Amino acid sequence: MASSQSPHLTNIPEAVRIAAGVGPVADPEIKQQAIDYLNKVKELSQETWQDCLALYLQGAGAPGPSTAGKDGKEKLSNDLRMFCQQVVDTTLTQKGSEMTPESQKAMYSAVMDFVQTEYVQGPSEGGQAFLRNKLAFTIAHLFLNVYPNTIPTFLHPLFALLTPSSSNGLNPTFLTIQVLTEIAQEVHDTTLRSARRYSKDRQERDGVVRDVIRSSGDERIAVEGMLGLIEKGLEQGEDSQWLKLVEATLRTMVTWTPWVDLSVSLSPSSLSLYHRILRSQNMTLRTAAANIMRSFAAKGIQDPQARLEVLKVLDVVSLVDPLESETRGVRDNEEVIAFRAAIGGILATFGTELVTFTENYEVPISVAPFASDILRVYKRIYKPPTMPPPTKGQPQPSTPPATIPLTPQRREFLSSMLDILIRQLAWPEDAEWEAPGTEEDSNDDLASFLHFRTDVLVINANVPQPDSPDDNPLTKATTGKTYAADQLYLFEAAGFLVYLTKTDPNKHITLLETIAGPLMSGMASGVERYRAEPSDLQAVLQVHHHLMALGHFAKGFPTVSDSQVETLAYTPPFKQMTEALLQALDAVKSERVVRDAARFAFAQFVNAIGTTVAELVPRFVSVVVTEYEPSELVDFMLFLGLLMHRLKKNTFETMDMLLLPLLSRIFAILQQPITGTDEAQTHARLKDAYLTFFTALMNANLDGIFITERNKPEFENLLTTLLTLAQDCSDPGSQRFAFGFFARSVIAWGTSPEAAARPPVFAETAMSNLSKAVANGNAAATNQHAIAKEDRAKQALPGYENFIYQRLLPACFEVPAQKDFKIRSSTLTLHEMAGLVRSTAQARGQEAIDYMNTDLLPRLGCPPNIANEFINKLKTQQARDFRKTFIEFVKAMRG
Repeated sequence: MASSQSPHLTNIPEAVRIAAGVGPVADPEIKQQAIDYLNKVKELSQETWQDCLALYLQGAGAPGPSTAGKDGKEKLSNDLRMFCQQVVDTTLTQKGSEMTPESQKAMYSAVMDFVQTEYVQGPSEGGQAFLRNKLAFTIAHLFLNVYPNTIPTFLHPLFALLTPSSSNGLNPTFLTIQVLTEIAQEVHDTTLRSARRYSKDRQERDGVVRDVIRSSGDERIAVEGMLGLIEKGLEQGEDSQWLKLVEATLRTMVTWTPWVDLSVSLSPSSLSLYHRILRSQNMTLRTAAANIMRSFAAKGIQDPQARLEVLKVLDVVSLVDPLESETRGVRDNEEVIAFRAAIGGILATFGTELVTFTENYEVPISVAPFASDILRVYKRIYKPPTMPPPTKGQPQPSTPPATIPLTPQRREFLSSMLDILIRQLAWPEDAEWEAPGTEEDSNDDLASFLHFRTDVLVINANVPQPDSPDDNPLTKATTGKTYAADQLYLFEAAGFLVYLTKTDPNKHITLLETIAGPLMSGMASGVERYRAEPSDLQAVLQVHHHLMALGHFAKGFPTVSDSQVETLAYTPPFKQMTEALLQALDAVKSERVVRDAARFAFAQFVNAIGTTVAELVPRFVSVVVTEYEPSELVDFMLFLGLLMHRLKKNTFETMDMLLLPLLSRIFAILQQPITGTDEAQTHARLKDAYLTFFTALMNANLDGIFITERNKPEFENLLTTLLTLAQDCSDPGSQRFAFGFFARSVIAWGTSPEAAARPPVFAETAMSNLSKAVANGNAAATNQHAIAKEDRAKQALPGYENFIYQRLLPACFEVPAQKDFKIRSSTLTLHEMAGLVRSTAQARGQEAIDYMNTDLLPRLGCPPNIANEFINKLKTQQARDFRKTFIEFVKAMRG
C-alpha cells in the first residue's frame, strides 16, 4: 500500500521514539521537532494514512513486538502502532470522502489479510482486548465508508468468524462481535448520535446502512450467527472465556435488536433462548437478555394489530412477575439491582406502548387485557405513600394546562382510565374500585351494547385440516392467530362491562347470564358429545373454546378483597361456573388442550371471587394432577403460586390437601430416566418450578404443610431429594433454591425451646435497623420472624436438629470446597449457605456455636484462630456483612 521509498516509513518510527522519550535523552528542541512532525502527519492524514497503515500492519503474526512476523518484518511497538492507527482512524472518520474507491478497497484487502494472519492463524495480539477493540473501531469505520456501494460483501469474511474453531480460539469471534457493536452504535445508538455534531450527510448515510443491512440479508446472517454463538456458549457451562463471549454477544444483540427486522430477531427459538437466560443464575447475562426483551416491547411497528400481536407473544407481565418476586429484597448485590432495573424497564416500556395506542390509534378493546395485567403487577410491586388531606385554608394545587391536543373521544377515554388508575393505586386494599361517571346513565347503555354484541360472541369450534400426518389438529386450532383467539378479547371486555353494572343487581345478573349462560350450555353440549364419542375432536375443541371464553369473561372482573366478594351479586354465579368447569374437566381430562384451558379459567375464577372457591381447589387438583405431563406441571406450579397468593386465610387447608398428590407426581416424573435433550430441559424446568413453589410456601410461613399427618409419607423423600440437589454442583440454580429452602427449614422445624427461652447469641451490632424496630415495637415482623420464636419452638420437629448437625451445616462448608463448585457464578448460593449458618445459630443458640467451634470447624481443618474469628463475626455482623465474611472464609479454606 505504501511506497517502500516513502520517508514517512522511517521518520514516523523515529519521531515517535523521540517524542516518547525512549532511548538516549533527546534534546528538548529535537523532541519538540518530533512532536511537531507527528502533529503534521496527523493533520495531513489524507496523505499519510497509507504509510501509517503499513507500519501498523507490519509484522502480522509475530508473537510480540520486536519479533518477525509472517511478512519477515519486525512487529513495531504498541505505542508506535497506536499512533499510526490514530492517523488511519482520523482519515476514516473525518476525511473519508477524500479517499478513492481503489484506495478504500486496498485498505480493506490489507486489513482483512491482517485479521487472517494475526487473529485467525496467529497469536491475536496476545489476547490483549484493547488492541482488539481498537482494530474493531477501525474496521467499523472503514465499513461505514465503503458499504454498500464500494464493497457490498464487506461483512462476509467476518461473519465466518462467528463460528469459532478449535484451532484459532475465541479471539477472532470476539473481534467480529466488537465490530458489529461498533457498527450498531454508529448507525443507531441515539446517545452517541446526539452527542456528535449534526450532519445531514451522516444521518442519510446511517439510514442507508441500516436499510441495506436489513434488505441484503446481512442482518439475518449477523443475528442468526450471534444467536447460534450464544446457544453454543451456554452449552460450555462455566468456561470463563465462553461466558465472556456470551456476555459480549448479548450486549451486541442489545445494540442490534432495536433496528433490525423483528421477524429476524424475534422467533420462537430466540424467545425461548432469552427466557432460558432470564431464568439462569448469571446476573450479567440475565440483565442483557432483559434489555433485549425491552427492545422487543418497544419496537415501533406501524400496524397496531401487529404491535398487539408482538405484545401478546412477549407476554411481558407473566415474564416479569416471577423474576421480580425472585429478586425482591436484595439490596447489597449490584448485579441483582441492575437486573431488577432492567426488568423494571421492560414493564415501563410495555406500559408506555399501551399508552401510545391511545395517542395514535382509536382505542381497541384488545388493549384492555394488557392494561389490566400490568395494573395488577404494578399495584402489587408499588405501594405509594398515603397523601395527607389538605389542611383547612390551604389552597388546592392548580391544574396545569393541557399541552397535547386530544380529540373529545380520546380525552374521555384517558380521563376515565386515569381516574380508575388513581383510585386503584392510591386507595387502601379494601376500597371499592369503581369506574367514573353516573352509573344510572351508563347501565342502560351498557346493557344495550351487550345485547347488541351477543351476535359476535357465538363460538364456532372448527377443526382445521392438518398440514401433515404428524400434525395435531387440536394444537393447530388452539395456537397462533385465529378468529376464536380474537373473540376472547370481546369476552374479556364483556366481563368488564358487566362488572360495571353491579350497583343494579337485577340488571347485573341478567347481563351476566346473557353472556355466561350460552357458554356453560355450549361447554356442556361438547362434554356430552365427547362422552358419546371420545374421538370427536370437534367436541374437544368446543369444550376448550367455551372454557377459554369463560376464563376471559372472568378476567374482565377486577380482583377485589374477600370482604367485598361476599357481598357481590356475581359470587354465586361464578361458583356455578366453577362447578361446571370441574364437571367438564373430569369428563375430558385426558385432553391436554382442555386441561390447559381449565387451568386458565379456574385461575381467573379465583382472581374474581377469591376464597369462595377455596373448597373446590383440592377437587380441581385431584382431577388433573395424575394426568399432567411433565411440561404441564411447570405451568401448574405457577398456577399454585397464584392460588397461594389469592386464597390467603384458606391457603393452609387448601395446600395441605393438594400437596401429597402433587409431590407424588413430581417425584414419580423426576425418577424416570432421561432419554433426550427435550426431556432433560423439561426436568430442569420442573425442578426450578417446584423449588420456587416450595420456597414460596416457606416464605409464607406455610412450612407446617410439609409435616402434617397427610403429607408425612413424602417428607423424608422430600428432604433426600433437596439434599441431593444441594450437593450437586452441576445444577447451580437448583442448588441455590435447595440451600434457601433448608435455611428457612432450620427456623421452621429446628428452633429449640432452650434457644427460644434465652437471650440470642447475636450481639446488638448484628441486628439490622428493621430488627431493632421490630424489637422496639415500631415495625411489624416479616416472613419467618412474624412467628414468635417461642411458638416456633412448640412447632419444632423432633429429631430435625440431628439432620441439621449431621447433614445441613456440614454441607455449607463441604459443598463449596468441591472443585466443581464455581465461586464466581455462585454468589447467591453462597448467600443462602451463609443464611443457613446464621439461621442455625438463631434456632439452636449456644448449642450451635459450640458445635461449630469444637466439632465442625476443627474437623474441616480450620485453624483455631480463624475459627474463632469466623464465629465472632457470625455473632456480631449483620446478615449482609456476614455473607461477605462467609464467602471470604470459603475462599480461604479452598486455598
